Amino acid sequence: MNYIRTKDGRIIIIETEDFIDIKEYNKLTEGTIYEYDSEEVEIVKRADTIEELIDEYVFVSKTGKNIIFREDMFFPTPQEARGKMDCYGAVWTEWGLKYVAKMNKDGEFELI
Repeated sequence: MNYIRTKDGRIIIIETEDFIDIKEYNKLTEGTIYEYDSEEVEIVKRADTIEELIDEYVFVSKTGKNIIFREDMFFPTPQEARGKMDCYGAVWTEWGLKYVAKMNKDGEFELI
C-alpha cells in the first residue's frame, strides 16, 4: 500500500487503482495538493509504510501514563514493547502531537 502524510497531520491510504493514469499517481509528491473526501489537502510526504511517516512512538503503560520516546533515545522497538504496553504512532503538527496509528496484536500499525 501507499500512504501520504498531509500538512494537517493526517495519514491517508492511497490506492493506485483510484488513478486512471499512473503519471497522475506519480505526481503525488511533497507540496502537491490532493483531493481527499471532497477536500484539498497538501502532501508533506509519501511512503510505502505507515512507520515511515511517524515522528514519535508513544507507549502507554498499563497504568495509563503516557511515555514518549523519540527515535534518537534508547528503547526497545515497538514490537519488543508489545504486550507490556500499548504503542501508538504520532506525528507533530502545528497544533501539537497527533496520534495517527496504533499497533495491533500482530505488531503492525493500523490507522486510527
